[in-house]
Amino acid sequence: MESFIFKLLALIYLPVAIGFVVNKAHYKKMLKDFSENTVVLYMGGVFSLIVGFILLSLQGSLISANGIIIVLIGYIAVFKGVAMLIVPDFIKFFVKGLSVSNWYYKFAWVFSLLLGLIFFILGFLV
Repeated sequence: MESFIFKLLALIYLPVAIGFVVNKAHYKKMLKDFSENTVVLYMGGVFSLIVGFILLSLQGSLISANGIIIVLIGYIAVFKGVAMLIVPDFIKFFVKGLSVSNWYYKFAWVFSLLLGLIFFILGFLV
């Protein structure tokens, strides 16, 4: 099960990292739109909460060291989902601040690339 989750995460994070480099304008617009659209923010919170709950529900079957990474991601997703549902104005303010920052995009693509590579290694090579 861990291998499947890592493969899925790798197939999400690697294209996002490449997208940050290849089409930076699209990701800037997407982040700006995200901070302005209440429905998208709400649905993102619900989706994040569901994904986090699913990952945490697998906690009993994830006993290895790699399982701890998945559980940590689950907790982060739940926290993010709850924050998006309870304090959406703060999330909008935070995201709007990121959308005007150039350092964020550099950080985001490097972070996405590193996570994608780690997940790729754990899912496909280990």
